[in-house]
Amino acid sequence: YHMTRQVADWITRAGEACQAKGYAALGRKLIKHAAHEDGHQELYRNDLEGLLASYNKKHGENLTADALIDMLPSPGVSSYIQLHEGIIASEHPYVQIAIESEIELVSVLYGPMMIGRCVELKGFGIIKQLSFVEDHTLLDVGHTTYNFKAMDAFLNEYPETLEPLIDAG
Repeated sequence: YHMTRQVADWITRAGEACQAKGYAALGRKLIKHAAHEDGHQELYRNDLEGLLASYNKKHGENLTADALIDMLPSPGVSSYIQLHEGIIASEHPYVQIAIESEIELVSVLYGPMMIGRCVELKGFGIIKQLSFVEDHTLLDVGHTTYNFKAMDAFLNEYPETLEPLIDAG
């Protein structure tokens, strides 16, 4: 949840930072892309609530999504948040497109395997509790293509940005 709730804001702010640094076209593309990411944390929250309901029923517990979400983020999630904030404030906010490409490629490459393994272990009923992964596995094919095209156009115009893009990715 902590990784997803700020995504639209990060991408928008990175796009605005790109525009401020003279990378107008990429800035517009990032801002446009941000709208597609807005609200995805609610898919995650819905999945969490469904998974917790099953867990609570099976184990006689009363865990809530709010209690888990209110916990501090893990060190890995904190690092992910710092990565985005650092990029937005850096001299190279355009590297957001490389990070977006890599993150969404993870969904495309590993999402189907994760869903398959969950079905293998829990049956097809589990799919209704995996809307975040299912949604991203499908949508991120298009997002990844969009990001790669945006990065290609950006690199054609600014080939000197290759190394920061590679480093960020």
